[in-house]
Amino acid sequence: RLAAWQSTQDEFKMTSLRRNFGLGEPVRRGMELKIAREGEWRPMALGVSAGVSGDILVGRDNEITWEDVYTVFEDALYRTFARSITPSMLRTIKRRAPT
Repeated sequence: RLAAWQSTQDEFKMTSLRRNFGLGEPVRRGMELKIAREGEWRPMALGVSAGVSGDILVGRDNEITWEDVYTVFEDALYRTFARSITPSMLRTIKRRAPT
């Protein structure tokens, strides 16, 4: 249930729009979202774009997610570092830490 939270919320929003405004409103919003996602300029130097235009249309422009802060490379680097620490290294770090 939590894994598909965002898609469930999007479906509920579109169902509510259809009930309140008719079939045209969810179709229009879906078309705008498709155009925004396909036509967004993504500079290669900055990596993968966060999809700002699509987030604004959907209403998620004020959310900060884990992927916005940490990249996949940083996560893999942290996991590799965490696996390489030995118990003796931890004792040394704890002794040197200021109290």
